[in-house]
Formats: sequence, structure tokens, C-alpha cells
Amino acid sequence: MRIMPSSANRHMEPVQSKNRPGNGRRNPIRILVLSPGFPDPNDTSGSFYGGSFVLTEALAYSRAGAMVKVLTPHVPGLKKTEKISERFMIHRFRYFIPEKMQKIRIKKAPLYSREHLFPRVFQLPIFLGAFFFSMARFATKADIIHANWTPLALLALPLQFLLKVPVVVTYRGSDIRLIPDLINKFVFSKVAAVLHIWGDTGRGRLIKNKYPGNFVELPIISRIAPEPPSNAFSNRKPGDPFGFAYIGRLATVHNVPKGEDILIQAASILRERHTNFVLHVLGDGPLRKAMEQKAKELHLESLIRFHGYVRDIFPILDKCQCVVGGLALNAVAQEAASYRRLLIIADFSPLNGTIWKHRQNALLYTPHDAKSMAEAMAFAMNHEKECKKISLAGYETMRRYVVNIETGGKYYVKAFRKIIAAYR
Repeated sequence: MRIMPSSANRHMEPVQSKNRPGNGRRNPIRILVLSPGFPDPNDTSGSFYGGSFVLTEALAYSRAGAMVKVLTPHVPGLKKTEKISERFMIHRFRYFIPEKMQKIRIKKAPLYSREHLFPRVFQLPIFLGAFFFSMARFATKADIIHANWTPLALLALPLQFLLKVPVVVTYRGSDIRLIPDLINKFVFSKVAAVLHIWGDTGRGRLIKNKYPGNFVELPIISRIAPEPPSNAFSNRKPGDPFGFAYIGRLATVHNVPKGEDILIQAASILRERHTNFVLHVLGDGPLRKAMEQKAKELHLESLIRFHGYVRDIFPILDKCQCVVGGLALNAVAQEAASYRRLLIIADFSPLNGTIWKHRQNALLYTPHDAKSMAEAMAFAMNHEKECKKISLAGYETMRRYVVNIETGGKYYVKAFRKIIAAYR
């Protein structure tokens, strides 16, 4: 099934209420969203609990008229139940007592982090049991279960069988990298639908060819403005420093060349040609201290600013012309290109697929090569007129794959209604 922007005007089939079958009335569908991490919607301090894009999707569903409940692990200090709107609730389940000893979900670290490894391994069976029983509790009042990442879909599959509630899964990347192929193939073959949001990326095309399943093509919902600002190259005044932003977790991930390993060295090489630039580093992680130390050793303190994790990146993007750290259709690439910023991205076809083309809709550099990244940065500074056109082409490219919250929710609710109707 394909439900992409070109199909916006097609009819949306109604779903009958479970409690009042056959009444002919259109009822809001009830979506249970499962996520191993979820941000605090009210936090602006820079804490990070994962799942920012899940928040964006949940908001989209609720604004499209669905009743949404997000189920996610509790983190000490956060509310167990939180009402965002009349149609959007968050429930954070406890899995260990005392609460302050809960270690599965910790701040500023992904679920697979090795921090607090021993207590996390010890708590894992309890965590999985608590997650399943919480799912079962809320699934009885859901029309569909949307699991983010394949392990949660696997955990929810018994409920699809027992309660006859369809389970759909969105794979995110880390699950494909870290979970054995056999498990992922099993999940894809058993869920009611796989939400395929990765378009023509290398991984997206590989997954569709490699794994069995009912793939439903959907756009990515991103936190982009309905009307993005004018091109960054148009706004730069003479004498203003040229702005670069690196956005992403400061950690090395195998076969995911986002540039964190060469960023500081690239800035040092660029300084040999230009000094009127600023590099904003937005992100946190285990490499941050080493990167700050290297910047200090190379005397780059005046040119590089480390901001840590930043939820609202757009005020900083307003000062920048280019963004580094994007790859394929990840959140960085989505937000940067949709905000009409020029992407400087690794030339890595296993992930990028056929989406990004050098000096057509992005600037590409050789992965793990600081000199190549510096050359791309210098090209952006030396050829602003040409790069303005490239960034606009990148914006048009991203529009084929990404929609904003207001539009995206309609596509997904339409797809969910069809899946529910087909499953019954």
C-alpha cells in the first residue's frame, strides 16, 4: 500500500467503533504508540530521553483526530501519567522499585548504551515483563498498536493474536543494525503492516527486497514549519560569519559515517583558508569531551561552539548556512533540508541510496576523510550563489519524502484506518 503526498485527496474509509459495531458513525481511531524512550514535552533544559520523532508522530495523529496513548518506560523525575491534550496521553510505566534505581532508560543515552550495564542487564527481564503487561492493559482499548523498533513489535505480537488488535511497526535503523536478521524477518512477516518511511534510501530499498511483509509506504513526519524561512544564503549579510552546524549524537556508530570523527580536524583544515566562520556543535555523547579537548589543542575555541543537546535547533539554524551530520533521510537531513539549509553529507550509498547527488542537491564528502569534509565546507563558503541553488534543490528533494505535522497525521490516520479494516 502506498499513501504518500500524491494521494492526499483519496477517500478515507471509516472504522466502526468496537463498542458500537455497525452504527455507521465515524469514530476517532484509538492508537497505542509504543516507544522505548520518549521526551518530556515540557522540558527545555537539554535533558534527553530519546524518541523525539515519536513525539512528533504522536502529535500528528492526535491533530488528525485520533485518540493517542503513548506507552514508554518511566524515568525518575518524570510524571507517570501526562495529559498533553484531550486526544493525547502519555503513560510511563514503572519497572523497578525504588524508582530512582530504574536504569534501563537513562538520560542522554540510547537504550543500547553500555552505561550502568550490570544493573540494566539485571533489570531487563523485569522491564520486559512490565512493558508487556502495560501493553496488555492499554491494548484492550486500542484499535491499533504502533510499535517503534522491531523488538517492541515482537513484544506486542501476542496481543495481536490474543486481542485481535493489529500491530504495525516502524523500523528505525538501530534495530536493523543490532537485532539478528532472523528476528527482524519474523517480526516483519507477522505484523499487520510495516510502515516503510525510508523511501529511496539504501537501507530502505534493501529492507523491502530482503524482508517479507506487508509494506505500507508513508512519508516521514518531521517537525518542520509549514512555510520554511527564506534561503540561508539570501539572509547572510556582508561581514557576518559563515555558519555551519553539526547536529547529532557525539558517538561513533559502525557503518554510519555522520562525521563526528573528523569534524574538529576538518574545521582546523578549513581555518587555513578561511577564518570568518563559526561551527555550532549541537549534540552530546561520549565523544564530546575528547572533541572539546581537541578543539582546544588546535586553538579553535573562537570558531567552534559546543551547545550540548538542544531541543529547539531552529534559532541556531537561523545563524547557519550549512548543516553537517545528516545522512540518508535521518532527522538531521530532514530538518536541515526542509529548513532550506545546505546539507554537507557523507558520500555513502549503502544508506543514502540514490537520494543525494554531489553539487546537485547536497555537497558530498568522502567518509572519514577530514580533508574532503573541509573541501566541501570551503566550497560552500567560496560559491554561495551556486550553493543557494543546491540548497533549494535539496529542499525540493526532501519535500518528496517529508511532511509536516499538520499534513502527516492525515496520511497516517488514513493508513491506519485501512489496516484496521483489512485486518478485521
